[in-house]
Amino acid sequence: MKNKALYLRLFLGLLNEGTKDTEESISSSVKILPVSFDSSESNEKTSVFAETRTSTEIINNSGFSELNRMLARRNIIDEEAEKDRVIEKLVYELEEELNLFDEENEEYSSAERKIIEIEHDYKMRILGEVIQHIYVRNFDNPLYLIGICRSLLRYDLEEVKPWGVAMLAGLLNHSDERVKEYTIQLIDNWSDVELLPLLKTLQVTTGWLKDYIKDVVENLERKNVLYQKII
Repeated sequence: MKNKALYLRLFLGLLNEGTKDTEESISSSVKILPVSFDSSESNEKTSVFAETRTSTEIINNSGFSELNRMLARRNIIDEEAEKDRVIEKLVYELEEELNLFDEENEEYSSAERKIIEIEHDYKMRILGEVIQHIYVRNFDNPLYLIGICRSLLRYDLEEVKPWGVAMLAGLLNHSDERVKEYTIQLIDNWSDVELLPLLKTLQVTTGWLKDYIKDVVENLERKNVLYQKII
């Protein structure tokens, strides 16, 4: 009965607004086109949709009919559901590649190729969500974390902010020193003085890794001194 009452209200609403201009307004205001999650980038392969006028604009604009606003809310729910589906699919695919990762014998792994593919087809924000899901779900799997760290070496720090930086503290506190080693490589590669505090309190047992940390810290401190002189 509730569903019938809802449909009746919607039908009466359409009758009350039932001019041709109103019908065209409804059609145009909720018209959907296949685009990327972020309309500023067009290299997306998902079937996610975005409105010609954004759903949020329609919902917050009292000038639109209740039907328009209801459809806009439905669009938001559908888009989020599709985004979640795509991310879960990509997480599964990347985990499959990380499961095959060979730390010793792969210069350019299939996991790295998959990460590049995700970045190219779905942009960095989606890649970040995929990697963070894997980071949380597989934190006890050093091989997965090493594979991720090695793949991220190809990116600049600005490209992976904020999610890349957010993972560093956890990676540096991992019980496996191989994970720490590759995380230090990331910090060395990004060479950002703001990351210096993360290394100053880092504890490791391996002698050569201690020396590596010392070298990276000294390089960052020199860079910081030069930066302070410039400003």
